[in-house]
Amino acid sequence: MAAAIFYLLCFLLIGDSVAARLPLPNRRSVAADSGHFLLYYAPFDDVTQHIQVVRDFSGQGNTGSLGFTTGKEDSDPTVYLNGKKGQGLLFDGVDDKVVVPHTPTLWFADASFTISLHFRWDGVLRSHSNYQMLIAKHSSYATKEWTVYLNITTTGSPTVIFDLYNDYSSTEHKLEVPNSGITPHKYYHVLAVYNRPAAKMLLYLNSNQIGMKSVDYHSKAKTDVAMVIGAYCTADSLNGQHTRDHFKGVIDEVKIYLGVLDPQNF
Repeated sequence: MAAAIFYLLCFLLIGDSVAARLPLPNRRSVAADSGHFLLYYAPFDDVTQHIQVVRDFSGQGNTGSLGFTTGKEDSDPTVYLNGKKGQGLLFDGVDDKVVVPHTPTLWFADASFTISLHFRWDGVLRSHSNYQMLIAKHSSYATKEWTVYLNITTTGSPTVIFDLYNDYSSTEHKLEVPNSGITPHKYYHVLAVYNRPAAKMLLYLNSNQIGMKSVDYHSKAKTDVAMVIGAYCTADSLNGQHTRDHFKGVIDEVKIYLGVLDPQNF
């Protein structure tokens, strides 16, 4: 009876297409404040260089790995003891990444969602790309879903970018905030939100709204691309084995929710 009531609430709050993908044993465990549903939470506090598994504490079972596998490899981020909250992960800007295999719970369809993470950019402008990915469920061409990243230039502070992609087409909704004020070696909290009822993309940095764009976004592109923290998948490697546009710095406290959250929720 309790499970049925909870499912009904999911249906009313976030829509049947998404609620149906929440694993039944975990539906009660993913409820958060005021009808928000935690789909992914990686605090990185239990990760070691010997234990390569990146656990998901949302209850959804979206387990990932340092690098592409749970074995030791060059693409493993370094465990960093002085994260924003406890441990974080230090990414080298060359090949480091966290890979979370595709799961239907991280395909948002036409629901509202919120992506939250803390990062420290280490101030590097690399010759082969200005882009440094914070988190992405996206590949180079046909399987594009969503990304949050920095565009590093030689003038001004980095541009913060939140991208959404419709269907399998090249339709792109990009919210860009140039001269964000981000400086090297400081921690920042970024919040990327898509509010489906209001048809708006929103970006927050350290609790301040820095960008908003009206967008009628309907993603029907149910792809099999992995979610990657610190990079994104190349077109020939949807499983995250091969990636590009790697982040240089520390990432910590990654959370993804169904529903709209604002800085007051954190």
